[in-house]
Amino acid sequence: MKKVLGIIFLAAAVVLGGILIAVTGQKNDIVIDQGIQFFRNTRMVLGITGGASMILGILLLLLSGGRKKGEKKPAGNSKGKRTGDVRDSSPVYQEEPSGGMQDISPSGPKTKAASKLSASRKLRNHELRELLNGYAEGDFSSIRSVIDPCITQMNKMDDYQERLHVLLTNNDAGALSDTEEILDRAEQYLCRNVRKVLNYMSIADSSRPEERSMVKDKLSDCCSENADVLRQVQEFLVALTEFLNHQGESEQDISMLEIYKKTILDSIQEM
Repeated sequence: MKKVLGIIFLAAAVVLGGILIAVTGQKNDIVIDQGIQFFRNTRMVLGITGGASMILGILLLLLSGGRKKGEKKPAGNSKGKRTGDVRDSSPVYQEEPSGGMQDISPSGPKTKAASKLSASRKLRNHELRELLNGYAEGDFSSIRSVIDPCITQMNKMDDYQERLHVLLTNNDAGALSDTEEILDRAEQYLCRNVRKVLNYMSIADSSRPEERSMVKDKLSDCCSENADVLRQVQEFLVALTEFLNHQGESEQDISMLEIYKKTILDSIQEM
């Protein structure tokens, strides 16, 4: 039994390794569709689970080799007993790219979809974009012209995060890695604004002009606030680039970067 399990784990490690290679090869498409954070988390989970499967497989094969010949096997027909007679009603889980556990039991997807706007966890850019797209293609298609700019802003935030990561990596600027946290917090600010609008959309009757107008106003306010933050993020990235471009030329003054960071943090500070 241990030998069989060992072979299964090693096979799983090979499959996960293949998936990791495929995901890495499709980096650009995944980042555009799902966001840079989703790509990083997926790659990390595949690497960890693949490595763990390989280690377990090797250990089980080694243990199976040392099994005593006289070891007794389970007697009777207990193997598989009641299989098919009794269903396990407990939920089934699998690991999410974020490191948490996702319910994949029959009731799981519905529960997960309902929790996309939960304030008890980090909001995910790509999930909110999906919800906005759903409304734009469904109940609120008549005001899609106001929904699309919000989706574009969320995509822009993802793009800024990816560009920052590439900039820091290419310049070996590990000392400035805290700047990625600044952009993560800015992204959460945008997500919280979109979350509020989505909550209004969920209770509004799209067939009533006055309620469509209310949602339209909320969308406009959301886009206006998010545009201000995106502008500040862009200015911050330009300042950071100029700082890196002058590295090695003279004594660098990092105070300007700190001013930009403080400006962003002040603007996203919740009242």
